[in-house]
Amino acid sequence: LHPNVVRSSLEASVEVDPDAADDDSEEGAPALVWLQDSCAHFGGWPVLSDAIVGARGAWSLYLVGGNRTFLSWAYGVTRNSLRRGERDAFEDGLGLFRGCSSFMESNSGYPAKYHHGEKDGTHPS
Repeated sequence: LHPNVVRSSLEASVEVDPDAADDDSEEGAPALVWLQDSCAHFGGWPVLSDAIVGARGAWSLYLVGGNRTFLSWAYGVTRNSLRRGERDAFEDGLGLFRGCSSFMESNSGYPAKYHHGEKDGTHPS
């Protein structure tokens, strides 16, 4: 794909994190984060996996095109996304992120509370 098409696609793949402000923008401006797929393939798994895909795509585009302005923007989005992951998926008591035992290996590797969208580990009656 042409780098401009890839850049436009990546720039359209962000959303606002309503629970955070962007440290690098005007005071109170919302933080942009990589869009997380909401199709619920993995139940209630915390929103972090797509941030990794966005970051890798942005880095690959930078390596091909060398656009530092885009890289700076993507760095901010990635930083905000990782902060969201730390906020939403980090277990302070263990010093670890909650989640599956292997990436994209169905939800069988996820803690029971994330199976089939049941965040509290219960099953619908």
